[in-house]
Amino acid sequence: MAATSGHGSANAKNVKVKASASPTPSSATSADIREKLNLWESSLAVLNDKQKDSFRNLSLVATDRPLPKNLPQEVTVASDARRRRSAAIGKNAKHTELEGSISSQVEGGRIETFHHLHKWLDKVDTEIEEEEVKTYRSFIDQLVDYSEKCDALLEVIQNALNFLKEMKVKHAFVSTKTDALHQACQKLMDDQTKLMRVADGIADKLQYFNNCDKIGQKMSSPALSVTSESFLPILKKLDECITFMQENPQCKESQVYLARFQQFQSRALNLIRGHVTQVFLTTTQSLQQPAVAVTPEQAPGEEVWDSTYSLYYGKFRSGAPKVKLIVKELEQRSNKLPEYKLMMEDCHQFYLSQRSQLVVPNVNTNFQYLQKKFTHNLCGLVRASCSYMCRVCLDEYQLFHCFFTDKSVKLKSFLESISYNVYDLLRPFIIKVIHLETLAELCTILKVEIMEDNVMARKEELEACVPIFENLLEDIQQRLVYRAQKFIQSDIGGYSHSSGDLAYPEKLLMAREASAQFVRNESDSVFETSANESDTDVVTSKAGVTPEKATPTERVPPTAPADHHAMWYPTVRRSLLCLSKLYRCVEKSTFEGLAQDALTECVKSLEIASGMISTRKGKVDGHLFLIKHLLILREQIAPFDVNFTVRETQLDFSKTKAAARDLLKHRSRFFSLGSNNAFLEFFLHGAPELMEHYIDSKKDVDLKLKAVCEEFITNVTNLLSSPLKKFLEKVEVISQMAAKEGKDARALLRQQPFAEPTAIHDVVAEINKLLKSHSPNVLSSMALYLANEDTEYILFKPIKTSILQHFETLKQLVEENYNEEDSQIIACPLLEQVSIQLSRQANL
Repeated sequence: MAATSGHGSANAKNVKVKASASPTPSSATSADIREKLNLWESSLAVLNDKQKDSFRNLSLVATDRPLPKNLPQEVTVASDARRRRSAAIGKNAKHTELEGSISSQVEGGRIETFHHLHKWLDKVDTEIEEEEVKTYRSFIDQLVDYSEKCDALLEVIQNALNFLKEMKVKHAFVSTKTDALHQACQKLMDDQTKLMRVADGIADKLQYFNNCDKIGQKMSSPALSVTSESFLPILKKLDECITFMQENPQCKESQVYLARFQQFQSRALNLIRGHVTQVFLTTTQSLQQPAVAVTPEQAPGEEVWDSTYSLYYGKFRSGAPKVKLIVKELEQRSNKLPEYKLMMEDCHQFYLSQRSQLVVPNVNTNFQYLQKKFTHNLCGLVRASCSYMCRVCLDEYQLFHCFFTDKSVKLKSFLESISYNVYDLLRPFIIKVIHLETLAELCTILKVEIMEDNVMARKEELEACVPIFENLLEDIQQRLVYRAQKFIQSDIGGYSHSSGDLAYPEKLLMAREASAQFVRNESDSVFETSANESDTDVVTSKAGVTPEKATPTERVPPTAPADHHAMWYPTVRRSLLCLSKLYRCVEKSTFEGLAQDALTECVKSLEIASGMISTRKGKVDGHLFLIKHLLILREQIAPFDVNFTVRETQLDFSKTKAAARDLLKHRSRFFSLGSNNAFLEFFLHGAPELMEHYIDSKKDVDLKLKAVCEEFITNVTNLLSSPLKKFLEKVEVISQMAAKEGKDARALLRQQPFAEPTAIHDVVAEINKLLKSHSPNVLSSMALYLANEDTEYILFKPIKTSILQHFETLKQLVEENYNEEDSQIIACPLLEQVSIQLSRQANL
């Protein structure tokens, strides 16, 4: 029984597992299961221990059934926790209850058969299942309750939505009706606004037609005048009406009304024209009095101008307020309407005609006075007349703008016509001027004093004077260029020298003597002045007065005579004077051409004078004369900021000459019809070529100076060492002959008479004599002509070097070809001795 019960308990566990893993079976199914279990237990399957352990493990796993997947996560988690706790508690309770029940039933003796056990186990399983499902059933009941409440809420919401849908339909119906009513009202309002706008437009347009009668009445009134307050509003209405009629020709009878309005406008403009004309005419008639008397004592532009200004400008300006307002209105309308523009032009023309009656006679009178006053002073006449003209134009410009605001082309033409009086007055005098100084001064007056100082400072007011002054300046410049060319040809290129012009170095010696005498006199006067000042200092010191310290003498030492302008050759002085006058007066390109001509002619005249001085006094003086003046030219033209290069063009007929020669050679092909026609070849190959070359006068001066200096150095070197140079040349010839013939050069040289020691000694003695006699004269002439220690040193250094080279060559020759006894006989000086001798003489 115990085995049975133990086996039954195992079966009960198996049944419990199955019951927990599956839902509750029906009664028929339970009976079948019990029969099969009995059959299984009895004979079919006996489980071993391992299988039983697996069964128990499976049973434990099967008891933990998962919750439904559609439950919320929070409920699932809580339910899992509760199920674990309840499963553990229930399991323990079930075991306890089962054991108690079994024990009670066993004790009561009610389980007696295996059938009773199965029945009891079914009951226990049922109770356990009901206990386990109780929580879920309560939750399902709760969910059903919530579902019913949600259904009720959804029904309420659906009813609300149906109600809202009905309300929406009704609202749409009401909105449609309201919009239709609003649109109808808006259309009525738009129609009303449109009709009102049409009515206002008709009224606005109709007022232009209605104004015709009103303006006609006012224009017919005898009390209407240009100065009345109602005239300008009438003029404004006329402009508006005429503009409307012109812009709206489609209006009925617009052309008729346009004609009437234009008639009224013409009448108004005639009134304005009459008023303005009357003011100008009355003012002019009141000023047309005898001109102010001009006395010789009165200076132009002062008392005469003051009285003239008060008469012709001050009184005339008093009429400006009478017409300024009406003229301003006309100017504002002149840019829009052509009638007003023509009206303004008529006013300008009449004003300028009245001013012409007043100004032109007065200007002519003043010009006549200026011409008489400056009869022998053309520069003063140009300065006074141009200044007077500038003042007239300035006052006329200011007076015009007292009446009118806008600019006028007629004013410029009027001022130009007045300004041409200056041109007509001055041009006859200008074309007769022959002096470069006068023409250059006239250029400076017009270019600087008049154009730059006066005209450019008030360019707008004096715009009319600019063309006249420019024409006058061009005439003066053309005359200046013409006279400069004549001056260069006649006074520089064609200069005829006198005996005094070529008196070199006598002129320089006289100038140096005069300068020395001047310095001696100055030193004596300074000595006497210092002695007197010392006596005065003693007296003032005794009196207790401290004398002011005397400053060093402010007398500038006299300029060296060689640099004095009076010592320059006349063509040099004239060339530089001419260039200095032209530099500021003519265009740069014109100046470059004139400078080229002047320097070329000047250098030619200097070469001629140098040749004559060389013939008369020697080459040294001639060369130094030319060097001196070329240095002066180079120094004086350096400040001119121009390019002394001039381009010259000429035709080269060399090809033409060759082609003509070929043409004569091929006479048989004159009438050839092929490409070898003689005339055709002549025209193709015989055209002259245009050749361009540049002449740089400044560079030519430098090259000429370099050539003269080299020639001077060669000449002085020959003068001081000619015997030695000739001896060395003979020695060189003997050396070449010996080398050519294959002989001993030393033996051949000793055989020559000129190479004997005594002969060489004579050469050395002669050289020493020449150095002592000619060297001081050369250095003195250089100091006299050049008067510049740096220049003298630069020029004398090559001479000294060349002489020293000759002595060095002689010394080497003596050392190589002569013994000590011969060397003593020759007595060749050392290089240091020669250098010291030349340096001492140079210092002397």
